Amino acid sequence: MKKITLMAVALAFLTVSSCKKEETKTETKTKTELLTAKTWKMNALVINPGITPIPGGPTITDLYASMKECGKDDTEKFNTGGTGVADEGATKCDPADPQSTNFTWSFLNNETQYKYDDQVFNVIQLDATTLKTSVQVDGAILGGTAGTTYTLTSTYSNK
Repeated sequence: MKKITLMAVALAFLTVSSCKKEETKTETKTKTELLTAKTWKMNALVINPGITPIPGGPTITDLYASMKECGKDDTEKFNTGGTGVADEGATKCDPADPQSTNFTWSFLNNETQYKYDDQVFNVIQLDATTLKTSVQVDGAILGGTAGTTYTLTSTYSNK
């Protein structure tokens, strides 16, 4: 009888302990794993200082709001091994443009920056859902003041 009681207690203990909520383990991913895990789509683009594309017109700081819809559906997929694909999305701004183009990338300076083709971007935030970068460019290529450095900050979410 003692044997049956001990087995019943042991079985009850095993049943109760197996119902315990399992602890969730958070797995730390490398920046490469985070960057290459998903396809990224821009959802914000700001410029500082703002630009005034039309003399006497308003100063613009939110470039994303000024973008054409055909540019807002573009995506970027970073692959392991330092390659990637930029895709025009469902709508292309210029039908003659290729649907996708390849690029190369690599992390720099302890993964605080990455080089995308020949342009270096600062990594502000990189996690499972958000990629936020900044890059500095001369105003001459933006329609701003030549010789003035402008900072473009882009935010992407994964698709």
